[in-house]
Amino acid sequence: MNTQLLKRLYNIYSPSGKEQEMIKFLSAYIRTLPGRVALTQDRYGNLYAVKGESDTYPCLVSHIDQVAHCNRSKDFRAVETRDIIFGFSPGKKRFENLGADDKNGIFICLECLKKSDAPKVVFLREEETGGGGSTEASILFFDNVGFSIQPARRDHPARIT
Repeated sequence: MNTQLLKRLYNIYSPSGKEQEMIKFLSAYIRTLPGRVALTQDRYGNLYAVKGESDTYPCLVSHIDQVAHCNRSKDFRAVETRDIIFGFSPGKKRFENLGADDKNGIFICLECLKKSDAPKVVFLREEETGGGGSTEASILFFDNVGFSIQPARRDHPARIT
């Protein structure tokens, strides 16, 4: 597992309405992936990635925001010990929220985009504050999607539609 990528995602603070740093990271990262990946962004800020060509695509969906009330310190870092990653502020000497919902989903989407021949992936904004990104998502993007799945954090079932 690419824990370095996962920790990079955890280190990006992206509360609802302030996802610009995550969008910038995802755009740059996706451009480095093997194979041709077409990346577009709608007027709301949602990102759409299509890799390869297929008559019917599997689609993975993730939201890119995290709960805003989980403020984090300026010195926040994702720390890995053995097989556990946790958020920590050295200056305040306290544990802090990783934003794992839905950074884990983003991670799974990126890994599938990297390793699969022809997937579609959608990264939605402002899902933690009422589903703004999914409300504004382009329904035409899903025209040739056979199924979609939204991987999420542990102990939270994935949604299949």
